[in-house]
Amino acid sequence: MDLDIQVENNQYVGGNIYDCPIPSEVIDFSDNSNIIKPPKNILKALKKCKNNIYADLSYKNAISKLAEINEVNESNIYVDGGFYQLLSNIINGLKSRSMTIVMPCEPILKDICRKNICDVYKYIIPQNHNFKFDCASFIEEVNEKSDMIYLSNPSNTTGRIISKNDIIDILDFCQPKGIYLVVDETYMDFAFDNFSCIELIKEYNNIIVIKDPTLFYNVKGLNASYAIASNDIIDLLNANALPYRIDSYSNAFLENIDTDNKFFGLYKKNMFKEKNQLLRKLDSIKGIKKIQSDCHIILLRIDDTLSATIYERLLKKNILIRDASTFDGLDSSYIRICVKDEKSNNQLIDGLVYCMV
Repeated sequence: MDLDIQVENNQYVGGNIYDCPIPSEVIDFSDNSNIIKPPKNILKALKKCKNNIYADLSYKNAISKLAEINEVNESNIYVDGGFYQLLSNIINGLKSRSMTIVMPCEPILKDICRKNICDVYKYIIPQNHNFKFDCASFIEEVNEKSDMIYLSNPSNTTGRIISKNDIIDILDFCQPKGIYLVVDETYMDFAFDNFSCIELIKEYNNIIVIKDPTLFYNVKGLNASYAIASNDIIDLLNANALPYRIDSYSNAFLENIDTDNKFFGLYKKNMFKEKNQLLRKLDSIKGIKKIQSDCHIILLRIDDTLSATIYERLLKKNILIRDASTFDGLDSSYIRICVKDEKSNNQLIDGLVYCMV
């Protein structure tokens, strides 16, 4: 589905390398994907995939695999193209006309709502206390006109996790009022102490959990996401779905996802080491304050220098970050990075030292 979203500049989304002097040599800290190479079975499946054959319209093998690894029934799975297409189809399939979005967040979320004739209400997590989510405050401020709430867990902006108990409290508030809760768990696999709200679909009929595994498995060139929810919600999404919504490569990827403990272990071992080293080096740079993060995403507050200035200075060194003033709910005091390999992280540190002089 073509959402016809107009991107004003390349900072609007992460992973867009085309502002850089030499795109092929860019070190991209705006990209949220894994630093570990994809598992061999996925690479093998993609290599064997044929580009002159349509994907199976039922996506039965992909759905079966996703149901298996998430320990739900096949009737609880809906597959779709990229994350933004999936969210658009959720809004349309559930006929949402007013959504409360927990911010800070990507500005494209607001655009998707508006292009689907869905009003947007903002709840901005205060910057004090390292953007820690206050559930009681949130429930008190939720606009009663909302028929849907969206939150990213962990946040793709701050890297912070909202606890399962808080999500249960939100569901208890929402369910009697007929409000859907969309929980985007795309980055939960990146968290060191992670959990999932998938099990809650057995008790609550108003929760939709979104997954986009292309980032964790480091195949971000594919568009393959899925939703997990009650049978009734999945039926509504399927009734609204377009045929051929994912291509044969994305379908092959979803069919071959596995809970590979070796791959997860390798990620956590490398990320724990690289993140701790990077955080220690960031502490040594005067004028930079790091925000507590539960995953590989790190939000930094910059003193006395505009985020756009940091962005432009690093761009000259072929280092790409997110100017976090482009996020809804943040200002020009923030930039966002993601942990990479040791060599790349050291180049970022050198670049930030240069920027702060």
